[in-house]
Amino acid sequence: DTIPNAVNCDSVITVSLTVRYTTSTTINPDVCNSYTSPSGKTWTTSGTYMDTIPNAANCDSIITVNLTVRYKTFATIAPDVCDRYTSPSGKTWTTSGTYMDTIPNAANCDSIITVNLTIRYASASSISANVCDSYTSPSGKTWTTSGTYMDTIPNAANCDSVITVSLTIRNKTFATISPDVCDSYTSPSGKTWTTSGTYMDTIPNAANCDSVITVSLTVRNKTVAAIAPDVCNSYTSPSGKTW
Repeated sequence: DTIPNAVNCDSVITVSLTVRYTTSTTINPDVCNSYTSPSGKTWTTSGTYMDTIPNAANCDSIITVNLTVRYKTFATIAPDVCDRYTSPSGKTWTTSGTYMDTIPNAANCDSIITVNLTIRYASASSISANVCDSYTSPSGKTWTTSGTYMDTIPNAANCDSVITVSLTIRNKTFATISPDVCDSYTSPSGKTWTTSGTYMDTIPNAANCDSVITVSLTVRNKTVAAIAPDVCNSYTSPSGKTW
């Protein structure tokens, strides 16, 4: 290149020229809540933005940012459960309190859940039942043999009340008697019958349960007669008495 110098003669300039170029690119970030651009800008809403940073040649790199911003959500739940609670994300808690849990929402961002948790507890107890013939448990089960059983009913907190039942079953007994009596019969329990027939009577047995007695009763009746003996000196009656 040539320009005039200070004495108005040619100044011949050799120009060793290097030309570097700007670049351009497009990016399509899809993010939750906010996006920080390559140059450090922060955007919180979807849209098309322009950003500029130096490229490898130290010229402008002009970036078109087609931005999609998806948002986290918030929710509150108040579970009221027995013994333990498994949260939506799979955590397990065993005491009442306020907890924070996070799962993906429909937009695949954080769904932040406040868990106001109430834990109620199961209880346990034991009873020893000593009964005749059968036993109906607190929950309504019926058992007819001695043994140790488990029963469950709701407790005051409406959780399980687990009951260990140590059960002794005593059994009633059966017997048949055939009394053959005159006039009337008093049964083992104190009843009085005056006619033949089959009767049922009940008294406690050795196990203090019912002893059920079938009474096949025969009642024979006395007779009455009058005689008028007319004798000398003495009289011997039909039964052998002497008067």
